[in-house]
Amino acid sequence: MTAIDVSPADLAAAREPIATATTLPPSFYTDQAVYDEIVDRVFRHSWLPVAHVSQLANPGDYVALEMAGEPIVATVDRDGDMHVLSNVCRHRWASIVEGRGSAPALQCPYHLWTYSLDGRLSGAPRMDRVDFDKSGCRLPEYRHEVWNGFVFMTFDPGIEPLAPQIAGLDAMVSSWRLDELVVSATLSETADWSWNAMVDNWAENYHVASVHPDSLEQMTPASLTEPLDNGGEPWCYARIGNTLEYQATIDRPISTLDTDQTTYSAAGVVFPLLCFFTFPDMAAWLHVRPTRRVDELDIELFLLVERELAESEYIEQIREAQLELGRSVWEQDAEMCRRSYAGLRSASARPARLSHLELSVWQTQNWLLDALGLD
Repeated sequence: MTAIDVSPADLAAAREPIATATTLPPSFYTDQAVYDEIVDRVFRHSWLPVAHVSQLANPGDYVALEMAGEPIVATVDRDGDMHVLSNVCRHRWASIVEGRGSAPALQCPYHLWTYSLDGRLSGAPRMDRVDFDKSGCRLPEYRHEVWNGFVFMTFDPGIEPLAPQIAGLDAMVSSWRLDELVVSATLSETADWSWNAMVDNWAENYHVASVHPDSLEQMTPASLTEPLDNGGEPWCYARIGNTLEYQATIDRPISTLDTDQTTYSAAGVVFPLLCFFTFPDMAAWLHVRPTRRVDELDIELFLLVERELAESEYIEQIREAQLELGRSVWEQDAEMCRRSYAGLRSASARPARLSHLELSVWQTQNWLLDALGLD
């Protein structure tokens, strides 16, 4: 029994080549039962982004979050090995840690059960009068993989490794050395629209001229956008030419880029949830974290620069400029996402035609249909 009831005509229209294709029906964005099925059949069998390696650089570092309602924590143990663990205490189920930080162990605040950073239970107060062997108790551990500095995890122990699936994208982004960049600034929000409405907005540059006329359109205009063929791999990527005016403002490009690579920026997604953007002098990562509700997202924007720049005397000035741009773009995108999502809930909403600049949206929806087995 499936909650996904899509007509053959709508399915065929979404599968058409981009020149004649339409979007998915609104129910894929707004229906809770459809979303629950996507969580169970897609998210739980995909590679999901958890952290950037710069957040897990030292023994004791941890990053706790929820992905589609599941509490997890990424850690670095005393030997420097990384783990992605359940963040649910094995005694009475409280979440153990929150946010990001560093600690010698993970201690649940409820009854002070303590776990080593590899998930083994090391302390359980006042459990000596019952039949309990702590050596047999540990936090469940999930598979993880690091790709270009992004830590991914999966709930599916049998899933194919990520890197071979996205080899084509790897070749396009490797010069940015994303694994060596560090977080320079962050913005956090809670959004009241769906995960795929957010990913669609991030992936396409069609809206930049109208929504960001005084910022991104002056830097990376819609007219200079070139969405690329992903060869059937689970990603989308669009190169966007930088205006000459913007190029003239770049004082410190990433040191490993060649001259041509400083003339364009790029927006990319590793399906379903890793949204990133590369500029000549920095990168941005939009961490999209779906909750249990179809119309709620936790979102965090991370801006990343080379370590040398992050440690320079100019970093405060650079951080303020990054945050000013980030806030402006986010506020404008948020307004349009809210308006679009309100329209998606209308009884009059129907699948919509796509522009050639929305090839990334088309690639995203076709990947989703493949993941759901809808042909």
